[in-house]
Amino acid sequence: MVFVLEFHKAFHLSTVYGFNQSSERRSLWSDMKSLRAGIGGRAWMQLGDFNVVRKPSERLEGFDSTAAAEFNSCIDFLNMDDMPTKGFWYTRSNKRGGDGDNKSRLDRAVVNAGWMDDYLDSEVCVEAPANLRRSYLPLGRPLQEDVACKGSAKS
Repeated sequence: MVFVLEFHKAFHLSTVYGFNQSSERRSLWSDMKSLRAGIGGRAWMQLGDFNVVRKPSERLEGFDSTAAAEFNSCIDFLNMDDMPTKGFWYTRSNKRGGDGDNKSRLDRAVVNAGWMDDYLDSEVCVEAPANLRRSYLPLGRPLQEDVACKGSAKS
């Protein structure tokens, strides 16, 4: 559990790394579901590289509808949804360009209703450094207008 002194509130944070193969990610979905009972309705965020997309618009090539359905089923079971996101839509690119370009939205933060109740104005800013294949997800303070998120979201 993380306690935010400024807001006098606490939340649960799970960091995630999903395996590359959908068959290996099933244990992650099971583990995520098993955490639900201990957290209850308290604020909860899961943040990281899930290595799967939720819908066709999150991947330029090779959408796996079965893997997406399994992920969405887990997220629905947990009563979670994507945290509001600004910045770059895709979080991974093979940087090939042209016909071989493959971009995906693999990194994300999902939150439950308890999170949205306590941290309503929070958001994720996805920035993509030019020299890396992956973006990163800095969490900013809510309503901080002096901090700009570079890039454009597609949601």
